[in-house]
Amino acid sequence: MKKLAIILCATISLGTSCSNSVDPLEVETWRLSSTYAYMTMTEVSAEELGIDEGIFFEEGGRFIKSRERDNETSSAQGVWQEFTRNGQTGFLVNYPENSPLVFNCFGSPEEFYFVRDGMLIQDGATPCDGPEYRYTVVSD
Repeated sequence: MKKLAIILCATISLGTSCSNSVDPLEVETWRLSSTYAYMTMTEVSAEELGIDEGIFFEEGGRFIKSRERDNETSSAQGVWQEFTRNGQTGFLVNYPENSPLVFNCFGSPEEFYFVRDGMLIQDGATPCDGPEYRYTVVSD
C-alpha cells in the first residue's frame, strides 16, 4: 500500500500536497463532480446532469457506488484491486453482474479508476467517445 501511496502522491498536481491524501482508503467519500467529453471538449457538472453519485473504497476490497437521480437511489457493489492499465496505475473494480451504474463501452461488469490532478477519474467510455466521470473528495 505504501508503494501505491507514493505513486498517487506523484500524480497529484503541484498545488496539492501528499498530506491531503488521495489514497482511496483514506478518503471517506468521492463525489461525482462532472463529466468531460473529449469529442466536444465540454464539461458538464453533476448538478447539471441531475445526478448525486458517491463512490466508496473499503478495506478488504469492497467497493460501493451509489447514485441518486430524480429522488430515486440505486447502488452497485463490487470488489476493487490495484491495477495498471495502459501504463496508468489505478483501481480496477469488478462487479458480480452488469448494472446501469457500471459505465464502460465494453459491456463487461468492470470499471477502472485512476487519480489525476487530485481527482478520481473513471474513463471507461472514452474509447468509444463517451465522457470520463470526474470525482472529487468530499470534505469532512
